[in-house]
Amino acid sequence: MDIEKIVSELMEELNLKAAHNDDEMYDIMKDAIGEDRTMMYLRKMDGLIGDKRFYDAKYEEPRAGYAYSGIYDGEFYPVLADWLKKNETKFGSEVLDVGCDCGIITCLMARMFPSSHFTAVDRSRNAIAAAEKLAERLNITNVEFLRKDVRDLKKDQVFDTVCSFRTAQENRKDYLFNIFAPLPELFRSYQRISAPYAEKLAGHVRPNGYLLSVERMNVDPMFYNWLRNLNDNGCVMINSSYEELTCNELDTQSRFLAFASTKANPMDEPTLMKYWLRALDVRTNGVSEYDGYQADLMLDSSKGDLVEGYYIYDPKSKENIPVAKCAVYDCRSWTGVLLFYHADMRMRNLKIGSTEEKDLVMEALKDLVKQYKSEGYTARPFNISEDGSEKMF
Repeated sequence: MDIEKIVSELMEELNLKAAHNDDEMYDIMKDAIGEDRTMMYLRKMDGLIGDKRFYDAKYEEPRAGYAYSGIYDGEFYPVLADWLKKNETKFGSEVLDVGCDCGIITCLMARMFPSSHFTAVDRSRNAIAAAEKLAERLNITNVEFLRKDVRDLKKDQVFDTVCSFRTAQENRKDYLFNIFAPLPELFRSYQRISAPYAEKLAGHVRPNGYLLSVERMNVDPMFYNWLRNLNDNGCVMINSSYEELTCNELDTQSRFLAFASTKANPMDEPTLMKYWLRALDVRTNGVSEYDGYQADLMLDSSKGDLVEGYYIYDPKSKENIPVAKCAVYDCRSWTGVLLFYHADMRMRNLKIGSTEEKDLVMEALKDLVKQYKSEGYTARPFNISEDGSEKMF
């Protein structure tokens, strides 16, 4: 199977081109729908980002929607196809593609795996109409497009392979919670976000079948609980299939976490956690500073008593949710060590310090709190309750 040839031929047939900046995007859209309509179309799409009407608006004119998809996904298609080729043995005779959009990826897979039959579903009426036109244009006959939410499929409708490409984020159950809470509490919160959707997807995988997941995620508690929720519903991660895919979308490099899972008996939580830690690449020896969720993992596994800590709030916000956290803890894992933790909406950091420098560490904490206050935020001290949760005074 010549992946590069299959992808390049499909993109050439559909005149799909990736853009790397706004000027290139404008030129591609101008070639597709003309200069008069281009600015109007781009303004409309910018205004609908995050809106439920986005996809129907995107494909009101299929030619515009195809070009717009190619602009953002032109570099994603070959990267995805390469990973799918590595997992070709996981494609059975009946494949479900969830959230198929205008069908470009579905048609790509249909060409890669001609012996499989693809059922592709999407909530958008216009996206499905565009997908049907696309399959007809490409003379692809082993696909069927249905305007359906995956939740509308019958419970007993199962497939050899279920594909979920960039759908978990759009189908999560959102609610407000403290993203700076201790890690066990944070894990419980993230588990609730993806549990209903994971259960629904896993329910359509036949015994011994496969679920292929490629999601726009970081190696964080959300990803761990995506793995966990699928695992709890019998879709067990195949560790050798895990890969981080990267490509450019306009001028931004994006990362997607890809893995296959198989319908089997769930693995135990310590084993699942081991796979997640391997992906996170946690290192403990000789390291004096941790970033991202490595910081949270080290804090959770090493912290002793709280010395002093604060949650930072925005008084202008109507939501009683902290925007940052800074705290100093004793360390139960090593003697003579202090842990200085600082996290906000953009970063998470843990510094390992010496108790001999406690005055300097505490001064740094107070300076940080003072800085937040000078910027108009409020700082609320917290303590540790008997159940390990962090409560305000």
